[in-house]
Amino acid sequence: MIPKRIINAWFGRGKKFEMFERCLTSQARVSGWDVIEINEDTIDPAVLGTPYYQGVLGRGEFVKATEYARLWGLWMHGGVYMDADVALGKPLDPLLVHDMFIGREDHEWINGAVIGATQGNATIRALLDAFPLASEGL
Repeated sequence: MIPKRIINAWFGRGKKFEMFERCLTSQARVSGWDVIEINEDTIDPAVLGTPYYQGVLGRGEFVKATEYARLWGLWMHGGVYMDADVALGKPLDPLLVHDMFIGREDHEWINGAVIGATQGNATIRALLDAFPLASEGL
């Protein structure tokens, strides 16, 4: 079962825009759920030392830094990852019975803005293993 944990990611140490603050506040208001933010201080330091992170953080491409961080957070902790611009509108509890779920953009496209997974999920691990950390994030 997916744990009652909301995971989000914010890199760059900059002030969050008001809209992001509102969305993150809506996520944090879920009663009985933990909230974890993945950032420069909470991600594995070995990840920060990779060419990918050195490249994207060095260029200020903080959104690209969240691409790996969301998967890493899900694999390490399990829970529901939500982008900072996602406002929670409905309870997530009915989805927690699955090993993993991912949001949909429409009938053709999935969207990584909302992903739920159990801790140590094999699909999340496969995605982490396929991520190009050895590249400079071009």
